[in-house]
Amino acid sequence: RRRRRRRRRHPRAIHTMSSSNSNLPIDIMIDILSRLPVKSLVRFTSVSRNWYALIKSPSFIAQHLNQSAHGTNKCLLAKICNYRTQNRGMSLLFNHTLDESVNLDFPFLNKKSDFCIVGGSSNGLACINLSPGGFRLILCNPGTRQFRQLPICKLKYPNYQLPCYWDFHIDRVCLGFGFHPKANDYKIVRIVYYFGWFDNYIVRAEVYATSTDSWREINDVVLPSFFDEEKDDDGDDIPCDISGSSVVLRGVIYWGAYILPENDLIIVSFDMDDEAFREVEMPLGLDEVVWDEISWKLTNLKDELALIICSEHQLFDVWVMDKYDRSWTKKFTVGCEENGEIMVVGCGRSGEILLEYRTYIKHLLYDIDTNNNKIKVLPIPRDLVLSKVCAYIESLVPVKTQERP
Repeated sequence: RRRRRRRRRHPRAIHTMSSSNSNLPIDIMIDILSRLPVKSLVRFTSVSRNWYALIKSPSFIAQHLNQSAHGTNKCLLAKICNYRTQNRGMSLLFNHTLDESVNLDFPFLNKKSDFCIVGGSSNGLACINLSPGGFRLILCNPGTRQFRQLPICKLKYPNYQLPCYWDFHIDRVCLGFGFHPKANDYKIVRIVYYFGWFDNYIVRAEVYATSTDSWREINDVVLPSFFDEEKDDDGDDIPCDISGSSVVLRGVIYWGAYILPENDLIIVSFDMDDEAFREVEMPLGLDEVVWDEISWKLTNLKDELALIICSEHQLFDVWVMDKYDRSWTKKFTVGCEENGEIMVVGCGRSGEILLEYRTYIKHLLYDIDTNNNKIKVLPIPRDLVLSKVCAYIESLVPVKTQERP
């Protein structure tokens, strides 16, 4: 009698998550899986129900996020524009030279979409603004391709109790997005500038939280004095003018802002814990700086708030704020040999500073860890412009709605 041959299990098929059905202890197997890229883990959810349950579990998602945050892989989330065709898109850039990229073909984006990435990414999630007034916001995970549209914000008019409130229109909107670690929640703050027929401004703000999936207006008494209406020489109301992209660090969102009409720069913060706006003290000795859209960049540099200022002779001074006493220190100066208009585009997670040589459309990278004060040219096609760049870490953090195949 021929002995019946025992059927061998497929090595990837795990019917129960126990060490008896695997050659590896379960803890080691989970540790190995937590080090894999998101693309592979998304495929592995189809192996079995148990693998699906494991990879989708909050504990594994947290473990994978911790591995990604402490890993050495360098990745940037970028808004890319082709200045010849005016086509726009969003991509993930990889490697030290950023020569590998993955285009993010979300259905809410098309080649002519005029969108912006709100601030930076937080735990692998990003907020995308698709409208000038901030009415259409998308929360997405570029790694898993999950996304969902957020509820319509509430602030359309400054105050229904004001006389002639319908005479005010939205002049501009500033947004901030980040993770609130104390509440384990993600929040978006929306600051709205209303302009009236009598040349006066009114400023309001509201907050969205993923835990409630709703918007809530911030009480007027929480807004600080620098949001109060100031008078210029003609008696017109001019508030603090928040400009540029936001930066989030440890539950606090930061913006650069101009005090008009002198055009002096200040830093405004929003603490997601008490939902209060505050002014952050600037570095000393910057009285001679001429503040314009390309002379400064507020950014996250190796988990510290940094202010990069373009000085004369193509030099960039990098100031870093101490997270304990909030004092500023000029860490180093970056020198660039290129002649022409150069601006800071953003920073990578490991301390890379990405520069754009706007005169001839070249992208330059300075790595502060090499300490050789050299700038290298990146192999990015010259017809592409990186209009927005932020550090990105892959994660499995869910968005809980549509998934892009």
